Amino acid sequence: LYDKRLILETSMRMPFLIRYPRLIRPGSVNKELCINVDIAPTLLELAGVEVPEAMQGRSMVSLLKGQEVVDWRKSQFYTYWGIPAHYGVRTGRFTYLKIPGHPPELFDREEDPEQLYNVAGRASYRDAISDLEVELKRQVQEVGIEATALPGHSKP
Repeated sequence: LYDKRLILETSMRMPFLIRYPRLIRPGSVNKELCINVDIAPTLLELAGVEVPEAMQGRSMVSLLKGQEVVDWRKSQFYTYWGIPAHYGVRTGRFTYLKIPGHPPELFDREEDPEQLYNVAGRASYRDAISDLEVELKRQVQEVGIEATALPGHSKP
């Protein structure tokens, strides 16, 4: 949860197992994009404790109950300042990765679950890259990081 180091599936995909028979059907599986900051609000809600408004993340309790959450996130923002410094965004289908000083990378996890082939240079993915760039900028603003604070950027 703390230091996964890369936005690719082998680092990002992590099982989260929880047992709570009063609310969660045994054997149920959630396919929504959940992130580490969703764990604390989830556990607080399950414990009957009010989730502080300032806390990042969202409770997964409705998802764990098997309910559809219409406004659940459709993407995840990721940044890492170590080596290699990089940032990007993941959706249900795509992983979009930016390493400063290198061309962006795009992986289509539906076509290439192992993320072996960068498809960023393919014309058929131009619209996806454009959409992911917009989503990446939105996520940066939502998280409250100045663009100049992202890996590879510096203030003038």
